[in-house]
Amino acid sequence: MTPKEMAKDLHDKHFPLCSHIDPWDKAKQGAMICVDTILKTAPTLPSNGMDPWKVLRDANEYWKEVKSEIEKL
Repeated sequence: MTPKEMAKDLHDKHFPLCSHIDPWDKAKQGAMICVDTILKTAPTLPSNGMDPWKVLRDANEYWKEVKSEIEKL
């Protein structure tokens, strides 16, 4: 899933949970909280011989892109 698709998916999942007062912004805030939480926690490192630092950098970059796409919503 691209960062843009993930941003929209997270937003859309939060939208129905929001009150009728400014639900678009509330859903955006909820999606941002999810991404911030993910960025603050390290992903599980693979044990298949891949460079763990590359995995961490790639995952971190992906979620930063998702966060950027949420900000654009």
